[in-house]
Amino acid sequence: MVMSVERPSTKQKGPAGYQPKRATQEPGGTETKMKGSEISTPTPARHPLFLPFMWGAIALGFGAIGYAVYELFNTPFSYAWILLASVTVLCSPFTIKIPGTNSKISISDTFFFTNVVLYGTPAGIITAALDALVSSLRRGRSRKRLEYALFNLATMAFSALAGGTVFFHMIGRGGLAGPPAPTAQGIFLPLGVLALLHYLLNSGSVAAIVALESGKKIRTVWQESFLWTSITYFAGAGAAGFISVGLRGLSPLMLGVILPVLVATYFTYKTYLDKVTELNSALHQVNNLAYYDSLTNLPNRLLFTEHLNQALADAERDNQQVAVMFLDLDRFKRINDTFGHGLGDLLLKVVGDRLSASLRCGDVPSGDPRPGTAISLGRFGGD
Repeated sequence: MVMSVERPSTKQKGPAGYQPKRATQEPGGTETKMKGSEISTPTPARHPLFLPFMWGAIALGFGAIGYAVYELFNTPFSYAWILLASVTVLCSPFTIKIPGTNSKISISDTFFFTNVVLYGTPAGIITAALDALVSSLRRGRSRKRLEYALFNLATMAFSALAGGTVFFHMIGRGGLAGPPAPTAQGIFLPLGVLALLHYLLNSGSVAAIVALESGKKIRTVWQESFLWTSITYFAGAGAAGFISVGLRGLSPLMLGVILPVLVATYFTYKTYLDKVTELNSALHQVNNLAYYDSLTNLPNRLLFTEHLNQALADAERDNQQVAVMFLDLDRFKRINDTFGHGLGDLLLKVVGDRLSASLRCGDVPSGDPRPGTAISLGRFGGD
């Protein structure tokens, strides 16, 4: 599975399609500016290690690719791995979203692991690099995207090298391809280790580069975006194990028989999981309508009251105090009458965003209540 890095947008649009987002406080403070109907939040400064880490990873990745090319040209050549690599790249756009997570299952994962098992680590490195490059370039070809494409390509290549090397040493072949052992211990355990290493190195590298650019903690980025993606690696490795054992000693043309089965399975699961996703989305919308203000996306009176009751219970248990502050916008009606309701709505959104951003570092945001919440922010209406 390709984990790609992209530069996040820093602008939030005005009344026509404005989606409120909570500003985050970066080192040195943040400032939100309003110009016309557009709100712009400055991009946090990159960490000084961002460029060294990116180009260091790219250098390691291209070193792995150089090793793979050298090995492929100095061993008996087989067109079979090229066929598998082509199938991997062609299948990469077809993914299935796992409901409730940020993960996607891709058929290409299975073919990447199969290429490693049947034709060796060098073939797997080139396959992973091509898959990452094509997936990244599909999103655009600006200079910034090309840099990220190189990084994605490099991390996939290096993680494939590390995982493949350990895999072949575990099955006692020292990195040379050959018919896989038919026993579960002989093929599936090493495949699990290959998937684990490939997952940790790939997801860890991408999480690190995102954290260095955004100012977030690496652990936070990894948990939010990549923790659940391990499912796709192990699922792909398991399927590759069965395919590899099935193709042992057979012609690569047997892929023509296996591929339609995988495609049919893909569309079956995609249809089912799409329905689950639609249901979860509908339930989420109902929950938002019940507990959140539709204009500012802040908790409404009902949810704020629940927060307040929880805070009172916690304070009584811990022998602490609770304070409630109401903020009213004076002469707000005059703004609506003079400039129109569109600008009045925008003002409420900006006020809500700035109040959310003013919470001290360590306070729980208003949309994420947990036991021990220090501050909860909500809109009662009426302004």
